[in-house]
Amino acid sequence: MFMTRLSAVDICALRPQCVPPTSCPPELRVRLQSLGVWASPTASPGSARPRRRGCRAGRRVQLRRTVNTPAVSVSKLPTENPEVTFSCLNVRLLHSKIDDVLEIIRDRRVDIFCLTETWHDSDSACIGRLRTSGFIVADRPRFRVRDDLSTNHGGVAIVSNDSICMSPVAVTPASTFEHVAVCIASGQFACIVVTLYRPGSVKLQQRFFEELASLLEHLAYLHYWRFQYSS
Repeated sequence: MFMTRLSAVDICALRPQCVPPTSCPPELRVRLQSLGVWASPTASPGSARPRRRGCRAGRRVQLRRTVNTPAVSVSKLPTENPEVTFSCLNVRLLHSKIDDVLEIIRDRRVDIFCLTETWHDSDSACIGRLRTSGFIVADRPRFRVRDDLSTNHGGVAIVSNDSICMSPVAVTPASTFEHVAVCIASGQFACIVVTLYRPGSVKLQQRFFEELASLLEHLAYLHYWRFQYSS
């Protein structure tokens, strides 16, 4: 039986990934290899190495993996379907609130603004101001019974900014409500938008539901042929 004295550095050097200490006697090296606690650095690839135990060793391995892990750069891809913001307002006389409407569109970043009770005519200055400000407007004023200067109640409109492609959609007039329909497209997003207003001063009738169902069926049929069948 033999005895040898090793320093702390020599004992730490016995780990498999380190170079064997020069002060280790050949007899001790052979004995450690027979016990499976020594792995020669010249061992063939794939040979089993002794398993390291202890939480401190695990922390060292985890730290080494964390430090050696390369940073991954993630680029944000552009969205194919940009968001479209909708808004609806019962404005009640657009002419006196045109500045408020423009402020809402700007502050809230509204893309499609649906307006009811605009109380406007086809030649109203408020509609012209929206168009001269760069917006696309599809409107339907209430039909005047008398050609005078009185306020033309009712009326609906859809206002779109210049980033949205908007085109009017022909729909059948109704007797129980006022409405205007448009087709909008932005990137790969496309839909049909309808602004509908039923006067609250008129009693609700069964005719209203019949005309509403007919309008929805017509728009569903139009949406199918314009978007799905064409694609």
